[in-house]
Amino acid sequence: MFAIATLFFVVTEFMRTIYRPWVYAEGVNDYGLADSIGSFGGAFVIVFGLTAVLSGTPEKARGNAVALAASCVAYEVLQPHLGTGIFDWLDLIAAAIGGSIAALSVNFWRYKVD
Repeated sequence: MFAIATLFFVVTEFMRTIYRPWVYAEGVNDYGLADSIGSFGGAFVIVFGLTAVLSGTPEKARGNAVALAASCVAYEVLQPHLGTGIFDWLDLIAAAIGGSIAALSVNFWRYKVD
């Protein structure tokens, strides 16, 4: 799971540093993907990365994944109050979709935690 989190981190950072500036420079309409890719990919990084670190059993992993996905959505709502960013509906939706997909993936994952 940690390898998946690392992969999503690399892909998300690529999209933020290469794809986003290209979209802005070329004036491409990507329906907000360039603006919200950090929230979408970040949810995968958080859910897979922290689930791998915090969970010792598959049962704990399932519960932790759902809680971490919810925390990604909560963070998007709380950003203005925490002083870490601004509220954006696309980011909220992206975090909800990314977190949901990641949590569902963990819940359907057939793995053994040693």
